[in-house]
Amino acid sequence: MNELEHYRKLIKEIVFDSTSQENIVSTSVSGLTFIRFDEPTKEESYILSPNICIILQGRKTAFLGKESYVYDSSSMLVSAFNAPIVSRVHDIEPAAPYLGLTVALDLELLAEITAEESFNYHDADVRNEFVTVVSISSEILSSVYRLSKLSQNRENSTFLQSNIKKELYYHLLCSEQGHHLRRIVTRGSNLYKVSKAAKWIKDNHAMSFKMEDLALQASMSLSSFNKCFKSITCMSALQYQKRIRLNEARKLILSGLKDAQNAAFSVGYESPSQFSREYSREFGLPPLKDFKELAKKMPD
Repeated sequence: MNELEHYRKLIKEIVFDSTSQENIVSTSVSGLTFIRFDEPTKEESYILSPNICIILQGRKTAFLGKESYVYDSSSMLVSAFNAPIVSRVHDIEPAAPYLGLTVALDLELLAEITAEESFNYHDADVRNEFVTVVSISSEILSSVYRLSKLSQNRENSTFLQSNIKKELYYHLLCSEQGHHLRRIVTRGSNLYKVSKAAKWIKDNHAMSFKMEDLALQASMSLSSFNKCFKSITCMSALQYQKRIRLNEARKLILSGLKDAQNAAFSVGYESPSQFSREYSREFGLPPLKDFKELAKKMPD
């Protein structure tokens, strides 16, 4: 057994033991989440915040716009922005459930490490992407194992969490994905400008905006901004806003905080009928039926 397989086996045991009662477990380590599915899932739409997504057993396909990303235990998906993802879990057997985990990415900490360390920047020919699938290294899995192990310790240390995460981020910045992440947190790059624009849309999703103002905010011409935003996020800024709005509205509806009409208004829709049509296209069911389907799955 090589080093990579060794760490994968150890982490898999921790995740398996931690998810015996729940499918998704937020651990005592900030930003570390364990995931388990005992059967394949249907396509699910959600917002994936900046994260490292690691599969320990099973396979997953994620869709962003027209792009698709397939990954398994030999690779990891890295998202460096709030990505409106559609994904499904597959290749699961009864005796081998899907096991995985996510580690939240702190872009400010990535920027600090990028500024402190010297990295190779000879990567001008590489595609600009916010979401990528890359091979996973034993160094990254070693850091993830120690974070996972820390989640089992009752005397969980914030100091140890911080240092292990810094080590994990350093290895990530040295990986295949490193050039993308360094550009995203480096002021002046197109990735940095578009990431800031995407964050503004996410934080202000209920507000209307003019494309000219967004381009000005990014210090880019309108044509350059539109081209860069679409090539990097796989959708236009307005499509991105719509996906964010629909997912935020769904959270409000499924949590019972608002009915469909009030959820639509709260995320910026002016027409409930338009909201219902677009909601159905995005999630496969109109809001009320979607809520009822979720209620059926909830324990009594």
